[in-house]
Formats: sequence, structure tokens, C-alpha cells
Amino acid sequence: MSSLIGAFKTDIITIIRTDTPSGYDDSTGMATQGTTSITQAQAVIIPATGKDLKNLPEAQRIKEAIKIYTDEALQTADDNTSKNADVITWRGVNYQIQNMEDWTSTDIPHYKSMAVKVENNITDRVVTG
Repeated sequence: MSSLIGAFKTDIITIIRTDTPSGYDDSTGMATQGTTSITQAQAVIIPATGKDLKNLPEAQRIKEAIKIYTDEALQTADDNTSKNADVITWRGVNYQIQNMEDWTSTDIPHYKSMAVKVENNITDRVVTG
């Protein structure tokens, strides 16, 4: 079985994932800092089209967006678990994952994600749905 990602020109992306979300400790009355992990992966990156932008939440449609094809799943935000979406760094710019499609059951397994540009200070980001 061939890899879709290996068949194209790829870039290395850095994936910043929130492992445990920030929260609030009731016993101390203090905010708790979440933990993050940083990994790298190969990805095919292409600009999002106007049609792609229609699949994003309305407030995200005015931001720079990219499509990301990877061999591993990228994480989207989840309000139920308070998990933040993955942030990837590509060519020095941070992008937050907005949606992810699992295409691993096809002839050429891969994941397709959409991401929008975010400010460089990713610690200020909030969970968006």
C-alpha cells in the first residue's frame, strides 16, 4: 500500500498538541496550566480554495487557510472535553486545525485537515467549535 504523503513534495510541520487542558483547581482557587507536546510530521500543504473556506465557521473564513494532508490524524477542538485544537507550525507561521477528515479506509490512506492562521502567541488561544 503506497502512501499519499510520500508521493508528493512534502514539508516538515511541527505539531503542538494540548495533552491536558488548562483548568481551575477548586481546592486552591488557582488556575492550572495545561501541558503540551511537540512533534514533527511530514505533510503536503496546499492553499485552501474558496470552496474549502465555505466549510469553515463564518468567523474563520476571512483568515488565511491551508489544507494539510498527513499520515497521522490531527486533533480538532472539542468543547465537551475542553481540548484545544492542534496548532501546526509551517514555514514559521502557526495554523490552528479547524476540521479533519479520515480517509484511511481508502486505497491511499491519509488524513485531510483544514487550518487557519493564528497569532504567534498560541498560549492565548481558546477552544473554538
